[in-house]
Order: sequence, then C-alpha cells, then structure tokens
Amino acid sequence: MKTPALLLTAVLLSASTSQAAVRCSDLFSRSLQARISKAIDAHGPLRGVEKKPEDWTNNRAFSAMLSDFEKMGRVQSRYDEKLGTRIYSTMTGLPDAHGRMPLIDPDAKAVVVFFHGSGTAQSGGANFVHNMNKLANLGYAGLSFDMPFHAEGPNTHAFHNANYFMNWVREVLKPARESGKPVYLVGHSFGPDVIAEYLYRFPFDVEGAALLSPASFNRTLQEWYRTKTAKMKFGGEVPESTLGGQWAAQVSEGFTWARSQGAGDPTIVNHNLKVEILSGDREEYVPGPVGGPNKTPIGKNTYDMVRALRPLFSGANIVIEPGIGHYLFDHADKTGSNVVSRTIYKLIGFDGATEAQTVKTIAARVAERPYAVQLEVMVASDRLFNSWLISTNQTGLAKALVATSNNVQAEKLMNAYREAYRARVKEVRYDK
Repeated sequence: MKTPALLLTAVLLSASTSQAAVRCSDLFSRSLQARISKAIDAHGPLRGVEKKPEDWTNNRAFSAMLSDFEKMGRVQSRYDEKLGTRIYSTMTGLPDAHGRMPLIDPDAKAVVVFFHGSGTAQSGGANFVHNMNKLANLGYAGLSFDMPFHAEGPNTHAFHNANYFMNWVREVLKPARESGKPVYLVGHSFGPDVIAEYLYRFPFDVEGAALLSPASFNRTLQEWYRTKTAKMKFGGEVPESTLGGQWAAQVSEGFTWARSQGAGDPTIVNHNLKVEILSGDREEYVPGPVGGPNKTPIGKNTYDMVRALRPLFSGANIVIEPGIGHYLFDHADKTGSNVVSRTIYKLIGFDGATEAQTVKTIAARVAERPYAVQLEVMVASDRLFNSWLISTNQTGLAKALVATSNNVQAEKLMNAYREAYRARVKEVRYDK
C-alpha cells in the first residue's frame, strides 16, 4: 500500500486524526528495494510510463515480462492522465473496435473496488491483485487505484483537502458507477476510513462496502496508536512512506464520519446499503494486553470495537475474528475459509460453496470463444504474446487472422506460441 518512495527516513507523526495511516501496511510486505523493482518491472521507471513488449530473445527481458505476467494475472494497469493515478482492473472483457480492452467487463456480475491502506512503501492499488484475480475467475470485475502520495497516485497539495479528495475518489469510481453493475467497495486499514467517509457523503452511490481492520477512527484508538501501536514491529521490517503517512493523517482530519456520532448513518439513510466490517480480536491498533517479543499483543483486545462502530454503522454486520490481528488476508476461520474472501463473498452475495464449480464454468465459457476472438484478446492484452509476435515477425499475421475471423489459422498460431512459451520458460528457468 505504499509509494515506491525514495525517502528512506522513517518519520512517525505525532498524534492526530487517523494516526494509523502512518504505519498501516498492506498484506504484501516486502523490502523497499523489492517494491521499487516491482514498480519498475510492472509499470516502467517513470510516472505514467506504460510497459511495452520487450525482446523475447533476451533472457533478462523475458524473465521480467514473465514475472509481471505471473504476478498480475488478469489484472492490468494504465496510468490515467486526467485523474493523475494508476488504475488497476481485471481485463476479462473483449476488445473494442480499436483493439482496447474495456476497463470493466460488460458481462461482469458486479464491480468490486479496492482501497489500499497507507504509511508504508508497499501501499498501492497493486496490493489487491490476488483478490481481484480471484473475483475475475468468479465472473466479477475488480478495480483498484493508487491513492494520493502512494505509488503513482497524485501528489499535489490540493489532495490534503478532504472535500477535494473525496470528489476525486468519486471520479475514480465513475466508470464503475456508470457501468450499470452493482458496485461494492472493499478497503483495508486506512482504506476503510476513506470508504466510510465516502458512504457518509454518497450513501446511494454503491450497493455496499467491506471495512477490513478499520483503525484509529476515534480518540481512544488514536491514543493507543500513539502510545503502543507505533512502537510495535508487528508488520516486520516494512519501510515507511513518510509522505503517504503524512497525507493520510492530514486529509482524514477533514473527514466527518467518525465525528458524526451516527448522524447521517448511511445504513439508515439507505436501508439497502450492505456494510460488512471485519476486525481481529488481537488487532494491534486496538487496546489490549501487550508484551510480545516486538511489543505486540499477548492476549485478546480489551476494547469493544463493536460498541465503537455500531453507532456509526447501525445496520452493519460486524465480525470480530478470533486469533488474528491487523494483517488478516492470509488467515482462515475455523472452517478453513479465508476470512477476507468470506467477508467479500457475503458482501456481494456469492455462495462460497459454489466457488470451485463457478471457476470451472467461467473458464469453460472463455475457452468456448472462437479462436479468432481468443487471439484478439491476446493481441490486445498479452505483453508476452506480443513480444513473441514481434520476434517472429507475425504481428501483421495475427491482426489479419483477427480481422478475417480465421479460426483455423488463429488456433495454429496460438498453439505455436504456447509451445514456444513453454520452451522459453524452461530455457530461462532451468537451463544453466
């Protein structure tokens, strides 16, 4: 959830609204160098630069493209010049007349928009790639973006103003809201703070939201952060994002939802709004007994998060999950179900018991597309495939097969690529 910042100095802010933003890192914690490498590999070294197909025959270039492909799956990103941020989406639709993939699949059941947290060098829209791919395999569209002062998000002073920022968020969500699909918001850590403010301001914009590990939204939690959480090392050696943390703390001072005492509760204003809230009973941002090796919790939280949240979202389903803390993405409940997936599924109305069969059904539907259509999708979205076409001088052929709907030759071309791909992967990974 953080900017690939070059600021290596870790500066913790003094107590202020949403202090949790200072140290709230995402699920995919890595070293700063790994994050910088990830940003360069996936997006190019400069803000807004899009990656082009690289030399298929160059081992280093091929490995970089392969790593990006395996990491991102069906998720692709583009830098939106108007919004000044990078947008991530599940490209599962079909190309338009200009060969461009739609941001939101017209056949998707719904759109799930993810909001990352703040305060570490890992924070950014790419943090939810795994969740987005999982939803894509179930027929849902996923969308995420880089928030201000994180990754490739905007970094102008105007975004310190809460009104300006929230109106910007609404513009980011505009394609989802105008898609005609149900829209759901999912956020972790500082993400729920932004989502909660959005719901209070625009309670009829979306169908529902999931707030995962909400933190520091009142004085008690802020003070706990200042005196305890900030001194813990529960997230590992996670590099801080000074600008990201400062921005999150400052912009949230203009948020009104946590100070509303329930006035304008969106679940009352909009009785159809679904809100799921998930927190652990060993949440590091919540008061409880500490004393672990890294000043971490050694017992259950002593502060009643349900009581703190209920007046603000009276119609929400609030779950305090046993035995887990702030980083809950990889945790399973007593039935073996991933707690985050379980929460999202409940939000969107998906029966998790049908997951395996749904994945098979969706995959079969995609495989039944005419070969020329499958080829068209690959030309429009697969950087590795286009690299191979360029290296073998077959780009023109591929486009011609698409234009003429030549399914027989399209199948042959794709099979030739798959054989070349397998051989190239083996050569790069296993040959010494």
